[in-house]
This record gives sequence, C-alpha cells and structure tokens, in this order.
Amino acid sequence: CHGELPAAGPYHGFPFRSVPHEMGIHVGLAIKPETTIEQVAHIIPGIHHLLIFTGKLGHNGGDFQADCLEKIAQARAINPELEIAVDGGINEETAHLAIEAGANILDVGSCIHDSPDPESSYIALQTIAEGVQ
Repeated sequence: CHGELPAAGPYHGFPFRSVPHEMGIHVGLAIKPETTIEQVAHIIPGIHHLLIFTGKLGHNGGDFQADCLEKIAQARAINPELEIAVDGGINEETAHLAIEAGANILDVGSCIHDSPDPESSYIALQTIAEGVQ
C-alpha cells in the first residue's frame, strides 16, 4: 500500500495507529530531504519504518546531505524502536556517520555497483556496520 502526504501541514486523514496495526501490517514513511522531522513528528510514534532520503529522488550517486544526521537522531528520540533507513550518498565514509546517528538500515546503490570491486565495497560497508553497533 502506498500513499503520499500533502506537502504542507499535518496530515490527519489516515488512522496510522489503529487500522494497519490491528491487521498486523507494518507502516512506513519516506521523507524527502526538505521534510523536517517536526512536520512528521505526530506520525512517527505510530510507524515501524522511516526512510530518510538525503538526495534528489531517482538520482543515483547523489551526495550525502549531513542534515539527515539530525533527522535520524530526532526520529530515534521520538520512537526508540523505529527502524530508520537512509538513502542517498551512502559510502564507506558516510555509513559510519548514519549508523552512529541511529540509522539501522543503509540503502546503498552506487557505492557498490559503481565500484571497480563491488564485493570489496560491500564487505567494507558490512564491516563498518558491524563495528559501529
């Protein structure tokens, strides 16, 4: 199931805390780089997964936007059990930062498939993830 929230203002049209949970459905929310945690703070307690995009959607190989680190920490403070994913600019340098901020899923693309040695890049990221936790 997919739905989009309006760009401005709080969204109260879907009962995030009742219907999906009663049906055993996990609820997730993806936010664009310009969306602040404050804009979605009222939704975060009722979801299982938050995907934080750090770059332009549909643009492979984008830059990591460091302001996502604050978003990760803010979301983690609101919902300590939340699964937090980061998508955009994840590489061997930024993976460590995202995990330390509280992310527990890294959506990695170009760091691996644009690498001259994808297997080594994957292993390096996996080692970083295991070492930080």
